Amino acid sequence: PAAPDTLSGYIDELSFVHLKWNKSTSKDVRGYWLYWGNSNKEELALVSKDILTDTSYQYYVPDKTLKKNLYYTVRAEDFAYNRSEVSNVVKVKLLDKIPPTRPSIKSISNDSLRLQLSLGLSQSDDVYFHELYRREDTAKDTTWSLLDKLWNLSSYIDPTAEMNKSYQYKIRAVDSVGNRSIFSPLKSGIIK
Repeated sequence: PAAPDTLSGYIDELSFVHLKWNKSTSKDVRGYWLYWGNSNKEELALVSKDILTDTSYQYYVPDKTLKKNLYYTVRAEDFAYNRSEVSNVVKVKLLDKIPPTRPSIKSISNDSLRLQLSLGLSQSDDVYFHELYRREDTAKDTTWSLLDKLWNLSSYIDPTAEMNKSYQYKIRAVDSVGNRSIFSPLKSGIIK
């Protein structure tokens, strides 16, 4: 039979894959076989052990995975059990729910005029920026303030630190879809 065409798909917020394709133009098609894989360079495996009679399919995929994409293709089967060539391969982007790895503040140095933070940035490959927070150690207000958003800086000078005030700092990473890492351990510094 002729291969189905225009296979398309997406993953919704609940982590369900939705796939659909056009019917084969052959008249004697009894159903379709849907295949999936983690790469378009590997042999794809069957999604269902039963032949599909509809031109759409949906199923749940685990939402916490390190994979970025899934790949799908479909082929038709006729009543004589002949299978068509495969359709186009469609790449479906998985939802990213994995936060970046935790960054750190390696050290804080004081040169009598300013506080300089040495940062250990998150090693995750999809980090968009880092958020650096600060609070005053002895102030009555214990809320943290966002001091700055950092892009690929391994060193940071606090521009607003005041003389003889002790500060605490923490940092976290934010990836391209908004997942946030846990905060780094706290580090303290003072300009004397």
